[in-house]
Amino acid sequence: MEVKRDGWFKIIWRLFYPLLLYMGIQIVLELMVSFVLTLKVLMDGGGASMQHVVAKVLDLYLGLSYYVTVFGALAAIPFLYLFYRLDRKKRQAVGAEIVYCRATAMEYVLIGVVAFGACIGGNNLILGSGLMELDSHYQQVSEILYSAPFLVQLAGTGIIVPLCEELVFRGLMYKRLKEYVPAGTAMVTTSLVFGLYHGNIVQMVYAMTLGYLMVYIYEKYHHFLAPFLFHAVSNLLSVLITETGIFGFLYTNKTMMLLSGCVGVGIVIAGMRIICNDVKLEPKDPASRVEL
Repeated sequence: MEVKRDGWFKIIWRLFYPLLLYMGIQIVLELMVSFVLTLKVLMDGGGASMQHVVAKVLDLYLGLSYYVTVFGALAAIPFLYLFYRLDRKKRQAVGAEIVYCRATAMEYVLIGVVAFGACIGGNNLILGSGLMELDSHYQQVSEILYSAPFLVQLAGTGIIVPLCEELVFRGLMYKRLKEYVPAGTAMVTTSLVFGLYHGNIVQMVYAMTLGYLMVYIYEKYHHFLAPFLFHAVSNLLSVLITETGIFGFLYTNKTMMLLSGCVGVGIVIAGMRIICNDVKLEPKDPASRVEL
């Protein structure tokens, strides 16, 4: 692998400007919504005190914050996809973009099985251990995530947000970091950043773990669809469990949650061993076997 020799500023900028763009869009939307809500409260409240106005705006904004997150992700996706396509074209121009044979349908089904185990394992161990109760920020985030109507959650949490985050962290950050450091270092680094991005201790640990699984799967399948599928299945399952009560018997008490969490972890371990040992995709061009 030929390592690029860019300066530190350029490296940091290339790695993080997609994330900064995504976060910037979110901030602009937050400011716009807050401004509109403030005008509404001022017009409806007459001579209300500033403290009352601020409290009312915050209360109204919390009810809309999920939609702001989803629309921010939706607005960022076209830009992120453009960056992703441009990166691929640049790598193709220098012979560093290797096209691999596609995985089989069953190999993609295996990703869904591992994602199922990761969702059940991670969430049930967190609930069963009581960690969620110790982190008030995590509880607040959970309430916001599951506040929207069911179909909106399926589209937003299950499809739009995973697509946006996969473009940022795996499609762009990881692939770019591999141009400067070995793949293993890039996998660990982007997983840590993905965890830190989620902001609270419980989600950090969960996201770091899933982030590493997703980037490893990306490395094995050599196709963006693989980590996106994992992310989408995991999120969709969380929504289904929370909103429909499916698998409700797993949540009858802490012992059941811990046991089912361990079973979920076992499914992940078994599935990842199969992926590690059996998923071996070959380049379409046999002459190129070393990917930048």
